[in-house]
Amino acid sequence: MTNPLFLLGVVGVMLVFFQGGALAAEQRCLGTFPSPIGERLVPVILTLSRSPVDLGATSGEIRFEEPWLCGFPLQFSGRDGTISTFSFKGAGAGKCSILTMGYLKMQPVEGDRVEVALFGKYGQKHQAVILQCEP
Repeated sequence: MTNPLFLLGVVGVMLVFFQGGALAAEQRCLGTFPSPIGERLVPVILTLSRSPVDLGATSGEIRFEEPWLCGFPLQFSGRDGTISTFSFKGAGAGKCSILTMGYLKMQPVEGDRVEVALFGKYGQKHQAVILQCEP
């Protein structure tokens, strides 16, 4: 049997990889986010559960490092084809406030990379970035 890759909602769900029969608990993807408020690039860490989750379940988190130092738990909101959607739970502290009540959409790109698009409360797109996922 081939090792399948199931996208259960990265950006709303989680990545599930069956590699040699072993199943890791989390998938981490790393990259930088161009700040919409004129600062330097902000390192971002996206951590998603590799286990299937129900609609509305918490499935990971997104963290923005210095200079923002904030983040959100992610709630799986659904999947359309290869695109997974995750809602940001809670109120964003400090500079994350522009993303409060927003969401992210994620889809795989070549290799171990994913494209992540961040949206604000009213659906305004703030940025799309490519993140490198750890194997």
